[in-house]
Amino acid sequence: MIRRMLFSGVLAVFVVATMFHFMWDHITHSTQGPMQIANEDFIEFVRIRPDSHLETRSRKLPEKPKETEKSPEKPKLKIASDTPTTTPQVKMDIPKMSMSFKSGGPVMTAGGGASEDSEVMPIVRIEPQYPRKAAMTGQQGWVLLKFDITPSGSVEGVEVLDSQPRRIFNSAAKRALQKWKYRPKVIDGKAVSQSGNKVKIEFKLEG
Repeated sequence: MIRRMLFSGVLAVFVVATMFHFMWDHITHSTQGPMQIANEDFIEFVRIRPDSHLETRSRKLPEKPKETEKSPEKPKLKIASDTPTTTPQVKMDIPKMSMSFKSGGPVMTAGGGASEDSEVMPIVRIEPQYPRKAAMTGQQGWVLLKFDITPSGSVEGVEVLDSQPRRIFNSAAKRALQKWKYRPKVIDGKAVSQSGNKVKIEFKLEG
């Protein structure tokens, strides 16, 4: 028992002495002078002398684009509403015309004999239109036509028998005759057709 206590005491003294030695060594190293810094970097400041001759660059701003000239405005035409507008009148010297109509005489029946009734007279008669070319050239003439009268009094079957001059007044005479109206012929209280009628239409210029 006593040996153990002695051994423990010796061991404790040894441990304490060892620790004390390390601590003393550490303190002595830390109290030494300042350590020298190796490979110290130095920064050298150099003062630059100002150059007496400096080149100055002058920059000019780009010129503004010139404004495009405005196109002149078109003059506005003013139309006076109060001014009356007159249209030129074309004067045409058209000769005066007169047409005469001659009936073809008594009504001819289908058998060719003369009727006992009075001559056929139109109740509606349309004057033909004088051909423009003939009126301008001063031509005159006549057309002999053959036609039939229906029970209602209208005209049909118009044919040209003769004309002078040829074919100048034929169309105008036929168109006019087709619009005529006649009093229908009545036999025994019944209206009948009348065929073989003739009429001569003359075209004359006055003056």
